[in-house]
Amino acid sequence: HRLNIILDIGGHTGEQTSLDAIAMSKGVPVVNTHTNPAALCANPRNISDRLAVAIAKTGGVIGISTISDFHNLDATTIPPNGAKIEQATLNMHLDHYDYFKKLVGVDHVGMGTDLIVGSHSDEKPWISVTFPPDASGPGVILPVKDFESLDQLPNLIRGLKGRGWSASELDKVLGANWLRVYERVWGA
Repeated sequence: HRLNIILDIGGHTGEQTSLDAIAMSKGVPVVNTHTNPAALCANPRNISDRLAVAIAKTGGVIGISTISDFHNLDATTIPPNGAKIEQATLNMHLDHYDYFKKLVGVDHVGMGTDLIVGSHSDEKPWISVTFPPDASGPGVILPVKDFESLDQLPNLIRGLKGRGWSASELDKVLGANWLRVYERVWGA
């Protein structure tokens, strides 16, 4: 904390490690920059309700990833023989926003796309040796349909508005929640 470092448990630590880090944070916000709710997709990179609530209690933010694997890949949906996973839909993605909003409140939800600008088809092979098959499908990293790049951000905004999200709620998830954490930790 004396170094003003934001603790990101971003889908690369196990549940107990994440909970231990939160316990040690002692009132400083902890974030998960790119994940999704395990309750909607049991991908091991997604987080449990328990962990999401613990992050929120620190004043932190949960960034919702646009990676299709986080929406529709788990132990029951591993494609056979290296086949590609199905591309997640924008409606599936919006469900994840709604889920976390209901669970932890809009003050703890943010965009956490994990988009790779200028990705190439050879960028994903290292993932297959880093994560188990139920965490990341074979082939290229496949973002949510209709939110495959930041120029498609209006699709997310329209979708959330269509589900009743207010302008102030959209401001929070599009950046204000992250700014609040930065100001708290960095004193900006």
